[in-house]
Amino acid sequence: MIASTFLYTPYYCEENIWHLCAEDHFKASSWVLFISNPANQFAIWNQKRVEPGEALLWDYHVILLHHDDKIWRIFDFDTREDFGCEAIRYLESSFPTAIPESLVPSFLVQKSATFGAHFQSNREHMKDEKGDFIKPPPTWNPISKTSNLESYLLMNNKKNTILTLDDIRVLIQGASKEEGRKQLEKGHR
Repeated sequence: MIASTFLYTPYYCEENIWHLCAEDHFKASSWVLFISNPANQFAIWNQKRVEPGEALLWDYHVILLHHDDKIWRIFDFDTREDFGCEAIRYLESSFPTAIPESLVPSFLVQKSATFGAHFQSNREHMKDEKGDFIKPPPTWNPISKTSNLESYLLMNNKKNTILTLDDIRVLIQGASKEEGRKQLEKGHR
């Protein structure tokens, strides 16, 4: 798949993935992963916004995990990896083993169909005190007039399905689609 065939605006990862979830190919066997941690600052490597080999610190990032043809794939518009690369490769290049403890990510997991139906964003989080956008907004209309983005960033909320980096690594290295689905729906391991 070619990333440029889908809606995309830099710095609006949650909206990019929300639109991707509406595509027929991603309505089943796909899960949205909100990446963050309780401190709302994690490190990720291999992103287009930084030089190769440098880490990027995000408060959060949103990607799509998809099981296709017996392979787990990651769809991230901002990675240097191919769009829809094998999930194992993505995790190895994005999260090397030596990450400072305070910057280790957690993953909030939600089925793509659920995310598509329930996520709301009015882009207020991308505005400064004066109401001006910090980064240019997408050309399409906001998803909604209200926002529930903050509820997706609660990495210690027992209502959310949260997995560790190790949980995700184990899942993609050996789980079939059905085994993976069960593990993704368990949460809080």
